[in-house]
Amino acid sequence: MSAGVGTRKVAYLEGINTEDMVMGLDILELTMAYEEEFGIIMDEPCATPGLVADYLYTRVRRSNKDSCLSQQGFYKIRKELVDQFGLKRREIRPNTKIRNLLGDEIKKNWQSLHKAVGTKYFPPLERSRSFFMATVFGVPAIVVLPLYIIDLPLQIIGLFFFLGVVLSNYITHKMGDQIPGKLTCISDFIPYITCSKSKVWSYGEILEKVIDITSEELGIERQLITRDSNFVDELGAG
Repeated sequence: MSAGVGTRKVAYLEGINTEDMVMGLDILELTMAYEEEFGIIMDEPCATPGLVADYLYTRVRRSNKDSCLSQQGFYKIRKELVDQFGLKRREIRPNTKIRNLLGDEIKKNWQSLHKAVGTKYFPPLERSRSFFMATVFGVPAIVVLPLYIIDLPLQIIGLFFFLGVVLSNYITHKMGDQIPGKLTCISDFIPYITCSKSKVWSYGEILEKVIDITSEELGIERQLITRDSNFVDELGAG
């Protein structure tokens, strides 16, 4: 974790001396979960769910006008990647290499990545240059070679070759196993993500969602969490 991120996350705990405290991963995960749900960066110190809701309420109400689409897109895809690939939030950054996420099962995981992005259009895997040349041009050339040998007119040979190229390209266009060159990092997927900027939250909805997230992230029964529960002193977050 960078010093900047660490400082911001430590400051998340209101009233705590940041010089004497080392922030635990549960606070980091909790903060990231809030950020993902509401599509904003938590850069204000908040010690209780109520204070988090107060902060979010102001930010979210202005989201239709001020919210950053790329920021929302990243949080959306990060949330889905955590669910689809079982990754830790802190392992996913805008500059995280896509190749590192896919591992050896590129085709299978590419489909999972498509599902995670959740958009209708998704760039297909590309065919390697050698595979493309061999199948799209090489196969039709072999097929029309007998036509050349029997000395058919070049116009007819050219027509059969053209039709062969079109057919071969159609048949093999889904056989790619190469990540498109324009997509190297998570941030490159943001333009493909549809993010809604129209969600308007009521304060009650925000507080309920904050408590739900807190319960899930910290493993504490929901009824034990109130708007005034202190994350560190009462909920044991470290």
